Amino acid sequence: MTMKKKIGLYAVLAALVILAAACGSSENALETAAASETTSASNAAVYEHENTSHEEVSLIDCIHSDSRSFRIYDDMSSEYETEGRLMAGVVTHHLLAGRMISGFFKTAAAARSDDIETVVIVAPMHYPERDMLCTTLSDWNTDLGRVSTDRELSERFIAELGAVSDDDMLEKDHSAAVLMPFVRYYFPEAKTACLLVSGRSEPIISADIAQLLKEMAAEKNCLFVFSIDFSHYLDPDMTAEMDSITLDAVMSRDTELISRMTDDNLDTPRGMCAFIELCSLMGWDITELDHSDSLKESGLPYNSASFGEGLTSYFIFGGTEKQ
Repeated sequence: MTMKKKIGLYAVLAALVILAAACGSSENALETAAASETTSASNAAVYEHENTSHEEVSLIDCIHSDSRSFRIYDDMSSEYETEGRLMAGVVTHHLLAGRMISGFFKTAAAARSDDIETVVIVAPMHYPERDMLCTTLSDWNTDLGRVSTDRELSERFIAELGAVSDDDMLEKDHSAAVLMPFVRYYFPEAKTACLLVSGRSEPIISADIAQLLKEMAAEKNCLFVFSIDFSHYLDPDMTAEMDSITLDAVMSRDTELISRMTDDNLDTPRGMCAFIELCSLMGWDITELDHSDSLKESGLPYNSASFGEGLTSYFIFGGTEKQ
């Protein structure tokens, strides 16, 4: 396929998925519309096949993505250059930047496809209610197949961090769910453990999460993925300015500054601080692997109605272990 055709395909994809800056109703509506393209017959076939080899556990449906779009993300992506093994990272949860998500998982799989037992995902809670932390003990039903939950690790989120198991929250919030097809495709034998973190949680939770993830890393071969979007609701110039401030804070590991940031910079300071603190505890380097925004990824003009609420920006960071 020529690059011109790929760009054309991606422009079509961009119109179907999220083009608004916010993680709000317009984004969810577009992503849900894209997901509806997959036939019910396909879903039924996946469920029937996967259910024959798994114990009877509940399933969470991945309603925010579909296999046809996923193939485009994979086709558009390429491996990132890293110095050392990719042990952790920060990825977006906007499918408009799906090629960036795919690039991260493709890079991790190239070096660690045989040794990853569990992909641990820490993501923001977009619809916080009473609970500050949510997880699930259920498996995930994606168009690419079933992803099993590592119930041992998920139960530690409950026992040691006070998280609650809430399947409804995990299903309706796209922050972790959109990553499940990538887990299934690039690490088909791996399990997953998800933790959604409310922005209303206390700042100390970042250190608590990082410490628990360090313990998990000592027990299993894990890939730690932090689902984070960056600047929201601003015009291109202000987005670039906020991204520069955020990048400086991340690379200098200034968790005190990051903990005070708002949507002008990123949507989950708790998750970003947990990533930085985990890298510090483990002695991993932090590297910027990619940077973009919804304007660049869509290929649309800024005067498009899709940007009525401003832009969303995206970074891919890697936490790498020296070899």
